[in-house]
Amino acid sequence: MLSMSDNNPLNSPPLLVALLTLAQKAQPPFAHWLLKQADRLRGGIIPLSDEQRKMIANLKVVFGDNMTEKQYKATALRCFYLRSQALYDFFHFVKDKQSLRDRIHLTDGAKAMINYLKNTNSGAVAVSPHFVGADIAGMELAQHIKNAQALSIPNPSRSYKNENMIRAAYGVRVTPASTRAMQTAMQTIRDGGLVAGSTDRANPEEEYTVPFFGKPARLPTVYIRLAIRLQVPVFHFTGVMSDDYQYTLDASEPFFAESYPNRQDETVNNLQKVLVHTENAIRKHPEQWCMFHPVWQNHINTTERENS
Repeated sequence: MLSMSDNNPLNSPPLLVALLTLAQKAQPPFAHWLLKQADRLRGGIIPLSDEQRKMIANLKVVFGDNMTEKQYKATALRCFYLRSQALYDFFHFVKDKQSLRDRIHLTDGAKAMINYLKNTNSGAVAVSPHFVGADIAGMELAQHIKNAQALSIPNPSRSYKNENMIRAAYGVRVTPASTRAMQTAMQTIRDGGLVAGSTDRANPEEEYTVPFFGKPARLPTVYIRLAIRLQVPVFHFTGVMSDDYQYTLDASEPFFAESYPNRQDETVNNLQKVLVHTENAIRKHPEQWCMFHPVWQNHINTTERENS
């Protein structure tokens, strides 16, 4: 339950496995306490996992010498701890949404986004970085919108499929990226719904690179292309988890894509304007950024070797 991919990021010895297994079956606040003990064990005696090293490599592109090695490790461990807590909440409260929603706080920006979507009924695109509370933020948005769809990576693994079933139970229909999924997404928007996805999961098959923290990255362009084609706004949102197991949903003002003479400029320049929000969010909350896939492949390989 507490893994978001087929690769176990926990490097789990028997005691850690026992704590995590017990936490899955326990009720809060005891479950949260168990996960905290697992985090202490993981940080104290277990070497960094491959996923944690990749997360640190991504962070080093962002922060460079502004963090020490000790701070990078602490940030990665902190992120995995918060992630395990958020995953517990996401799975545990699937049949009791209101108890989870009572712990979600909406900023003025989030309230404005929800009001916009309710009042205009024109459809929109919403994008978010891979923050700890992204799924829970998406769940909250889905409670206010009649039709919410998320595009995911193609050919999802079994664990991703299981997570997508949970997302569907919260009202978010997940469709792996494909030509058919794009057609469905366009219809969702035309029907006044919301299509959501991530800004920061690199895809080597993307046609264009875009500057991200000053380095070229092949980040998703599908959401900008949808917004351009259908002339609908893009919102940037984040879900941040605090130490007391509360969540904050924040959102930007609506962004409308601008026209450019050629397709590449139109795609890249508009995407950059959205990525500014992602960059600001990551700088503000590095411990919330659970991106353990290389974002900048050319810059990550060397850093990973340094961390191994």
